[in-house]
Amino acid sequence: MSFFILDSLATQRGLLTKGARCRVVLALPTGVIYLSGQLVWCQFPDAQRPDLGAVMAVQITEIKRDAKEHYLAYLGSLE
Repeated sequence: MSFFILDSLATQRGLLTKGARCRVVLALPTGVIYLSGQLVWCQFPDAQRPDLGAVMAVQITEIKRDAKEHYLAYLGSLE
């Protein structure tokens, strides 16, 4: 699974702060899910190369019903 922050400004290192609101795309093996979230935690594995990406924890704040069902079905398949 991978995810992408859609807000172009939020992808700049200085704006990835706890509590930042973001739009997220979850690319699952079973399809793509769009949701809104709030950044809980962010770490750049290589501080010298922030362009390589970050590891993040995002709390879901809004998700459509069909996307939620899709996400829960995917999580259930991991058991």
